[in-house]
Amino acid sequence: MKNIFKKFKNIILLLSLLAVSIGFSYMYIYTPNDFIISEGESCSFNIFPFFVESEKERLCYSNCINPCNIEKSYCAKLKFLNFFPIKTVSVNVAPKEEVEICGTPFGIKIYTEGVMIIGISEVYSKNGFVSPAKNCGLKKGDVLKKVNDKEIYNNEELEKIIENSEGNEISLIVQRCGDIFETLLKPVKSYDEEKYRAGIWVRDSSAGIGTLTFKNPKTKFFAGLGHGICDVDTGNIIPLFRGEIVNASIFEIKKGSAGVPGELHGNFVDLQSKGKIFSNTESGIYGKYFEESKNENLFSVAMKQNVKTGPAKLFTTVDGNVPKYYDINIDSINYNVNLPTKNIKISVKDTELLKKTGGIVQGMSGSPIIQNDMLVGAVTHVFVNNPSKGYGIFAETMLTNSNKIFRSITKLDY
Repeated sequence: MKNIFKKFKNIILLLSLLAVSIGFSYMYIYTPNDFIISEGESCSFNIFPFFVESEKERLCYSNCINPCNIEKSYCAKLKFLNFFPIKTVSVNVAPKEEVEICGTPFGIKIYTEGVMIIGISEVYSKNGFVSPAKNCGLKKGDVLKKVNDKEIYNNEELEKIIENSEGNEISLIVQRCGDIFETLLKPVKSYDEEKYRAGIWVRDSSAGIGTLTFKNPKTKFFAGLGHGICDVDTGNIIPLFRGEIVNASIFEIKKGSAGVPGELHGNFVDLQSKGKIFSNTESGIYGKYFEESKNENLFSVAMKQNVKTGPAKLFTTVDGNVPKYYDINIDSINYNVNLPTKNIKISVKDTELLKKTGGIVQGMSGSPIIQNDMLVGAVTHVFVNNPSKGYGIFAETMLTNSNKIFRSITKLDY
């Protein structure tokens, strides 16, 4: 009996050690490696259940992520429950930045870098059904960058080259998931149309409506959506060649319910460009706006450690183009670096918004989240089975990416 108890005890101990080991490994991998603090803030802070404690004597400029004008970078210890050390992180000191929050609908027009394949089909030829695209290895989601060593920008160019090929092989430079490769496409003549076809459906542009998150008066850059613009057929982020934003207005609400996502329906107010889009990324779209900033609705941007669970406000537009504040709650915060658009879990508490929309609906992506008079995040996703709940991205992430793109465009370090 003693031996059985001893074996049982050893198994429990082994499983406990294994669980602790897995837990610490998870925390090491999925917690941030760096933090930003504003000037004057303490270099030691809580992000429950973690505590970040600065080691000021250990400067680490080489690890500085330089999201904006970083002046100092300190090493710090990330501890679980302020006791168990997890890893060394960098704490970067940056000037405080204020942005003009928007919460307004805007129209988006983007053109792809190359043409994107949204479907593969067969061509009915004199030899029966064949698929030239499939035969040369093309797949849905591929982006055609060059045809016969010539850069390609729209559907019409591609169609003309294929039609004039007379069935000769065409050289293609293709991008797939970041990789570039070359292949040879041999068009076939369609029995019905008497034209050469490749058996592909392609798209070279996209348009839609979203919500603008903020404008930075210092850089004249804007940020919106909080997630990338993806192709409706492939689900891939559309590779950007060029794009612009225009004014838009909401005219109708499709109310959301469990299992049925709601949607804001809007239209472009005019076609005059209000800004140029420079980047379509996982964390949103970024670019330069043309109008002078009104310096209204200025808010400091909260760093991720400043975001807390509890009451907050959603600044969004559900009618026309004038935004309003609505009551929400920040239910939980996730620092998982592999989920950059699902850091903040929110629930709508405002009875007026729930009555109008059912909660979070499509078209609200990018709506600013305000807490303690700071911009802490932006809406990104809705829970399909419970539209009163959704996810948001840290405002810090959007500001950091906006500043990086600004510097890459202007070649300035401000």
